[in-house]
Amino acid sequence: MSEKIVFTLMWTLSLALILGTQIILPIVSKKNVRLGVTFPKESLREKRLLKILDRFRTQTFLWGIVLGVGMILLTFLYPKKILLHIILLLLYLLVLYGIYLKYRRELRILKENCHLHLQEEKITVDLKYARDKLNSKILYWHLIPLAILVFSGLALWLKYPDMPEQVPVHWDFHGKADRYAEKSIFTVFALLFIGLLITFFIWIGHYGILRSKQGLNSQNEEKSLKRLQIARKYWGVFMIFENIFSSFIFAEIIGMSMGWIKNSFIIFTTTMIGVLGTLFLIFFIAFRVGNTGEKISTENLEEEDINLSEKDDDNRWIGGIFYNNPEDASVFVPKKVGIGFTVNIGSLGGKLVLAFTLVFVLICLLLPWIFK
Repeated sequence: MSEKIVFTLMWTLSLALILGTQIILPIVSKKNVRLGVTFPKESLREKRLLKILDRFRTQTFLWGIVLGVGMILLTFLYPKKILLHIILLLLYLLVLYGIYLKYRRELRILKENCHLHLQEEKITVDLKYARDKLNSKILYWHLIPLAILVFSGLALWLKYPDMPEQVPVHWDFHGKADRYAEKSIFTVFALLFIGLLITFFIWIGHYGILRSKQGLNSQNEEKSLKRLQIARKYWGVFMIFENIFSSFIFAEIIGMSMGWIKNSFIIFTTTMIGVLGTLFLIFFIAFRVGNTGEKISTENLEEEDINLSEKDDDNRWIGGIFYNNPEDASVFVPKKVGIGFTVNIGSLGGKLVLAFTLVFVLICLLLPWIFK
């Protein structure tokens, strides 16, 4: 199978995952949250609400398919035009996000016109649990990816004096170097530095999840707390898996640059295992656990309305993505839409995390031209 076909298939899978994720957004959010808008439980079967959601899914599917087919065709015709692929991906994301914003706005108008607001209820905020878990031993598992990268860095440092003046910085699908750069500390150790940054960033994210302040369900605080404890363990497994997976990829690329790995199939296999593992964990958490354990149902934790959002905080969310509450010191908070966590840009820590992320993404996007 040629490199062009493999790249096109991977691109097709990526677009399908993005499209599928947006379509199932209402399913993986809390039961009474629709596209980031909170409704009372008794209004969820409102016909106008259901029609808006149907139009959202239909438009998402149609626009996603039409744009996706065109993007896949351009990818197949111009597989090495990196800038083109980045622009097309951003366009695809912007169109889907525009559809989301359109129907989110319709839902907010419906909510205001029909006075579908939640009654003010008591929210119990769990502070002690977060503090008690700061020393959780699960964080030490992040030393594994750190050790992998440190070992790779030491090997790279010992190999550095014997490296040729022109070092490989890119390889084709068959593992043959097709781009070189002049040897320097920057060109040789840039990937290691990025790998260490990603490891640190994932650790910060895990630390932030453990430290984040969580509102417990006022109907049953004890069961809500148990679900929260279980959910944090699952999120811990996910974060550690991602960190180890990332460190292995960077270590294998470093090994290829030193000539220890000559077949790119090893990296391809590791990547596929990591991607499949990531998808499995994401879907498992999304449908069986939830952000704070609201979807867990066992013999000891009966099914109840813990999967309902008790806070009518729609105005705190910018575009349904970023949480903005200066009165809340939490850096990471559970997403209002879908699964996962986001930053509170109203806090100083949230602003710093967002700024660091944007700078890091920009550096990664510029790397292909830096090494060109």
